[in-house]
Amino acid sequence: MSTTPRRTASSRGATPTGARRVEGGRSARSEAGERTLRPATLGWVSPLSALKLSFLTGVALGLAAIGLVTILWVALNTLGVFEDVNSLVGEFAGSSTEEEGASSFTDMMGLGTVLTFTTVFAVINTVVVALLGLLLALIYNLMSSLVGGLQVELYED
Repeated sequence: MSTTPRRTASSRGATPTGARRVEGGRSARSEAGERTLRPATLGWVSPLSALKLSFLTGVALGLAAIGLVTILWVALNTLGVFEDVNSLVGEFAGSSTEEEGASSFTDMMGLGTVLTFTTVFAVINTVVVALLGLLLALIYNLMSSLVGGLQVELYED
């Protein structure tokens, strides 16, 4: 048992509501309504758990990227930006009609092509994010073994 005094939520300025205090190893309702803070140390992170969490984060980021690129492409197409770019490409290419330059640019930057590149980027990004999460968990575990982990204070329920 530690001899350091426990800090309570009321001593930190928090507003305790329906809190409990630990007396003699078991929880009891506090008359003052204080919540007891207990020190805890995060000493080890499961690499598999970090890999799963970072993989799901990468998937979510990939889906968000695909959705945002789709919305951006539709907005630019609706605003007529692609037609302006088509005519500009036609002028620089020196084609006699706008359609020759326009069709090549439109084919090159169609929604299907843009979404294909975005999907490839999202898959690569998911793999990178998952591997970075795993690597960070392994680095944390190594550092935790050297310095003793991350010290936090948790409320006792």
